[in-house]
Amino acid sequence: MENVYILILLLVLAELFEALMQRASTLLGVLEHLYGYYQKSIFFFLLMHPSFYVILDINTLAKNTP
Repeated sequence: MENVYILILLLVLAELFEALMQRASTLLGVLEHLYGYYQKSIFFFLLMHPSFYVILDINTLAKNTP
């Protein structure tokens, strides 16, 4: 049960990180930030979405748990 709390906390922290990095006053501003990350490097752009990888890990753990 403690693992569930750790994974939820990890997901919340990842979402907060994304929210801080993509903060803008309009949706166009968010897209400009994301495009700026993409222009630097596609890998940098992918690293700016940690909650996606946390969800993938949770899904993998759920499938491997008896």
